[in-house]
Amino acid sequence: MTEQQRHQYQTIIHARNFHYEQFTRWSSYFYVVIGALFAGYYFIMKENSTNTQETYVLSWVILGIGYLTSVANFLSVKGYIYWWQHWNILLTHYEQKVCQEEEKVYSVFADKQKLDKPCSRIEGCNISTSIVALLMARIIVLGWCILFGYKVWVSFPISNYCGLLAIIGIPFILYIVGLYGMPNCSKLRSDISNHTDLCLIKNKK
Repeated sequence: MTEQQRHQYQTIIHARNFHYEQFTRWSSYFYVVIGALFAGYYFIMKENSTNTQETYVLSWVILGIGYLTSVANFLSVKGYIYWWQHWNILLTHYEQKVCQEEEKVYSVFADKQKLDKPCSRIEGCNISTSIVALLMARIIVLGWCILFGYKVWVSFPISNYCGLLAIIGIPFILYIVGLYGMPNCSKLRSDISNHTDLCLIKNKK
């Protein structure tokens, strides 16, 4: 490996690690805000004996902000996985290209089969922490959607089938819009039009 290649290699590693550190920081902020909003909503519902107009409006505001914050957290995790995959693929490709076999670190594995023990009580297994984080973000969005449905039910008691459909439909619509509609919003996407696409991922037949 030449000095220039080593510098490029280190630059890729540094960029990937910086991206990971930034995501860890943002993720902590999101979960603190989401936790605070949920605690605030629970406190208002617990003190609902006052039932003033202010607490009623505030409960809806907290629900709205909680839902939007949880969707933002989901989008952040989804965006992180996209860029994490980019840096890992780029790093693996570059390492395979310029490194000798004994110099490789990121494109090799110690022992895939022997280390993967999902049923063991004391050993680890191949679990993607980023996918688990994405699943957790989905669950949090679903939780706020269910709270929305419950709030509609207690605020607008309707006994007919149309009311029941609305109570079920509103959380469902919020969930679909947040998890499948928002990721397709062009305003939320990074502008990478000036980046050359190396097309390193091979299509699986």
